Amino acid sequence: MRMRCAVGAVILLVAATFVPPSFAQQENITPASSAAEAKYNELMDRGFSASATRDLSKAEAVYSQALALADNFPGDNDIRVQMALGRLVVILDGEDKYKETEELYRRILAIQEKDYGVNSSDVALTLMNLSIATSMQKKYAESEAFAQRAIGIDKATLGDMHPVVASDLLHLANTYSDAGDQKKAEELYKEALHIKENTLQQDPISMLDVLNSLAACYCLEKNYAESGKVLDRVLPLVEKNFGPDHPEMAESLSRMGCCQAWQKHYDKAESYLLRAEAIATKYWGPDQGRVIPFHDKLAVNYRNEGKWADAEREYKIAAESAKEIWGATSPETAKRFKALAECRQDQPSLTAATWAGTASDKFVYSRPQLVKKPTHPSPSHPPVDKQTPSPEKK
Repeated sequence: MRMRCAVGAVILLVAATFVPPSFAQQENITPASSAAEAKYNELMDRGFSASATRDLSKAEAVYSQALALADNFPGDNDIRVQMALGRLVVILDGEDKYKETEELYRRILAIQEKDYGVNSSDVALTLMNLSIATSMQKKYAESEAFAQRAIGIDKATLGDMHPVVASDLLHLANTYSDAGDQKKAEELYKEALHIKENTLQQDPISMLDVLNSLAACYCLEKNYAESGKVLDRVLPLVEKNFGPDHPEMAESLSRMGCCQAWQKHYDKAESYLLRAEAIATKYWGPDQGRVIPFHDKLAVNYRNEGKWADAEREYKIAAESAKEIWGATSPETAKRFKALAECRQDQPSLTAATWAGTASDKFVYSRPQLVKKPTHPSPSHPPVDKQTPSPEKK
């Protein structure tokens, strides 16, 4: 997606993305009072400095003041309004304030359509950013309409096989997937992948974005075999471009492990998940929150295999680590102590009546809370397979 970016990239996008070079060539500047002009320039400089230090809240406040001041300058469609809009919208996007972001994009779109025409590349870019902003608000019909219009413009101006078109298709596919229409999403992921595969200067990172999204789509369709085939392509690409001990490798191995577990290939899943956990632990350290999900997935896989001791060990590592990092009453901690308790209760040799637990276990277990799920899921660990017989039951 074009506008979704890390906060550190905000400065690079502030002027370039939303205030095209052609803006700078215009002389659409009506003289304002010297005091107002000086204040505007000061605010824009302060906003830029706040952005550079990732103080987005301060940057938002300062750029909002600059925009309010520019709105009162004499004349119509002053370039200083456009500059302030462009900088503020990037900050709001970085803060995930999608409603406010959408409002500013609509203002930018109106300016660009008037200045450049309704089919310009600048308009296409803003349409795609509007599509992203509305999609993040779950306004999928509006998001689709904006994206379809942007794709039409980009195909007409750049050609059907341009990498920008592939990025457009990837976003629209994600929107369909978020809306629950995996069939439409699958077709667009394949179209985007076809463009990426036939681009002379291939970008392996963007290729990975498409492949991982397609694998997730197959997973959501419960087509785990196809998902595994796609992930087979992902692993060598990740190793080549990131290295064998990079966190991205750990994530990719984890996805493959989960894909195998969904198919009840628990031995294969265990192998992938163990490698993933080892890489994550080595990279981040054993006591870091980012390692905990790897223990979660191993625990579920062991539980489905009937390897109760291994499952309990991983659940306990995850629960105690969560308690240490986020506190005993955190929803993340509660979720993991609940899983540990359920694992103990499910074991053939332990029942709910014989498990006593600790005071902290009982307290947290009694107050489980829902944990927010990501907007666009990727293959995650499968639910516990209650039908998998344990070794004791055979």
